[in-house]
Amino acid sequence: MRYYTGHGDTGTTRTADGRPVPKDDPYIIYEGLVDGAQCALGFAAVRAGADGFDDLQAVLGECERCLFAVSERDADARAALLSRLEQLCDAWTPARAQDGFVLPGGSELSARIELARVAVRAAERAAVTAGVTAAIPVLNRLSDLLYALARSANRLAGIPDTPV
Repeated sequence: MRYYTGHGDTGTTRTADGRPVPKDDPYIIYEGLVDGAQCALGFAAVRAGADGFDDLQAVLGECERCLFAVSERDADARAALLSRLEQLCDAWTPARAQDGFVLPGGSELSARIELARVAVRAAERAAVTAGVTAAIPVLNRLSDLLYALARSANRLAGIPDTPV
């Protein structure tokens, strides 16, 4: 099997349903940003594993898989995904969470999770532009979860967040 086809050499690609579109079609841009967010999550998950934070690594892997289901057309499946993201966010938010904004970073893992959060936010904006309305709440909730995970990464590393 080859990894290249040459089909995209003219600046077009095909949607999942086989429709040819330009590579700068808003939906293709949205899909590309979701792909980038998955890569950023994988980058963070590798660091979590190297740091020995297995629970955090597992949640980041779950977030990666969530992005494969982000445009789920089935309303019940979307509702279940949203519920799961909210459960995880609640579980990873400390009882005494800091109010206000914090500077990204602290630990390397927290910085990597913040990069993933920013990538998810970019995908969320692209979903608005592309009209992928089913994805918007999921991406919004996922970015909330990633904020909580970044704070948790710093706590686990013993590094305080830096308030703005």
